Amino acid sequence: MLNFNSLQDVFAWVIYSGGAMLVVSWILDKIPAFLLLPSDVKKIINIAASAALALLCYLGLVYIPPAVFAAINPYFLIVSGVVILYSGQQVVHRLTKDQ
Repeated sequence: MLNFNSLQDVFAWVIYSGGAMLVVSWILDKIPAFLLLPSDVKKIINIAASAALALLCYLGLVYIPPAVFAAINPYFLIVSGVVILYSGQQVVHRLTKDQ
């Protein structure tokens, strides 16, 4: 189970635990033009975008001062909590609504 206590935890998950692949894949699957591309092209775009996201998060961990993370963290926790609860609510709604 994922346990993010800070924005730095999310960055570490994206970098080291395959999070970049999951995030990029989810985003690309929402883009109709991407879905029309040949599978070889989609594979290259997915790998390149995943590597870019992981590298950007790594640069963030390396170059963003800890004080900035400390200042952002309370807001990150509030927003991520709302997003997670909303997502859970949507799952329950789909499973329980009349068909």
